[in-house]
Amino acid sequence: FDGCTALTTVGDLRSLKAVPDKLFYCLKDLLSVGDLSSATSIGKDAFYGCSKLASIGDMSNVRTIGKYAFSNCEALTSLPELPRLNSIGSSAFADCTALTSVGNLTNVTTLGTCAFNSCKALKTIGDLSKVTSIGYSTFGFCTALESVGNMSSVTSIDSYAFEGCSSLVRVGNMSNVESIDSNGFVNCSALEHVDELDKITSIGQNAFKGCTALKSIGSLHNLETIGQGAFSGCSALEHVDDLYSLTRLEYDVFSHCVSLISVDCSDKLTAIGSSAFFGCKALVSIGDLSNVTSIESSVFRGCIALKSIGNMPKLESIGMQCFMGCTALETVGDLSSLKEIPSETFDGCTSLVSIGDLSNVTIIGSYGFNQCKKLTSIPNLGSLERVDQFAFSGCESLALLGNLRKLTSFGYSPFVNSPFHNCPNLVLEVLPDSAAEQYAKDYNMQYTYITE
Repeated sequence: FDGCTALTTVGDLRSLKAVPDKLFYCLKDLLSVGDLSSATSIGKDAFYGCSKLASIGDMSNVRTIGKYAFSNCEALTSLPELPRLNSIGSSAFADCTALTSVGNLTNVTTLGTCAFNSCKALKTIGDLSKVTSIGYSTFGFCTALESVGNMSSVTSIDSYAFEGCSSLVRVGNMSNVESIDSNGFVNCSALEHVDELDKITSIGQNAFKGCTALKSIGSLHNLETIGQGAFSGCSALEHVDDLYSLTRLEYDVFSHCVSLISVDCSDKLTAIGSSAFFGCKALVSIGDLSNVTSIESSVFRGCIALKSIGNMPKLESIGMQCFMGCTALETVGDLSSLKEIPSETFDGCTSLVSIGDLSNVTIIGSYGFNQCKKLTSIPNLGSLERVDQFAFSGCESLALLGNLRKLTSFGYSPFVNSPFHNCPNLVLEVLPDSAAEQYAKDYNMQYTYITE
């Protein structure tokens, strides 16, 4: 029918065993096609661009629908029953913007990439219990889609599979899902619960980013990798449990999860990426950090409910602004392997009373403990060589910095930008004839000698 641009109706085709590729390709005035009850396959591009096509006859024996078969059929609102259908090709129904339902898909085993992409009127997808994989952007931008049925055989959900499904509230059984790739559910802003993730080992970057209604996720006890920004902006999420297999939390992974109260990390965790919990205003518990060796910048910045951090005896590096603005933070445990406290690490931790062993720290950066108004002492800074400008500025309760036997550098312009600005009660514990003693004398500070 190539070039039959005025064709509007096609009658009974019940003797046709297969609809060939491009049979009705881009017939923009085609309104209806009759009985296709003997057809077992719909070829590639068969109805592509039939933008006025509104109805199709019996397709009860169709087993396969090829790539782009109904793509851009913008007037198509529903499909006939497809009880024998087992394969839907890539972009088969892409941009069918009026399509509201697709009938029974219980025998479908293969869903191609972008199969229903941008079907903006599609509200429900039924039983997908025989499908093993949800491909790239299969349901991307199906903005009216509210629910997806049983997905008990699905083992993988590919990138952008449900991207922008802003009405999606629930997804069926995901108990066999092992991986969710990047942006799998990004901006599914109505999604409330994702349960039964017992087998999941990998969650890609931004997988649930912007899922602002997401309140709970199932146990993640087999999760081994989680990508950057995976749950960023999930503002209703309260608890993340059973991270027993995870060794690293990536950049931005839970940032701006403002309702997040607890994350159950295990002793397998060794590294936390930048801004991982940035802006988690309700966070009070993060589990076991005893084997963490690296925490990058701004990880807990703005976590205003966080009161304590446990022992981190293996922590070797910590990033700038890591705990900046943690106004409720009172105690920080053992930091005996830490070599440097960078700029603004504890800036604005106004409730900080005590901090663990800092005996191996050689540098405290500018504003490192700025405005830690309740901090009273750090008794052993035996390895400290340099303290930068305003490092302890505003630490008005600070009474002792002990064992300053190696301290020789006091930052740029130490008189104007003193590391100890507005520390009226501070006593420096120094060695006789040392640079630290001379500094104390030069700037009229209290000091005492180290007793061996």
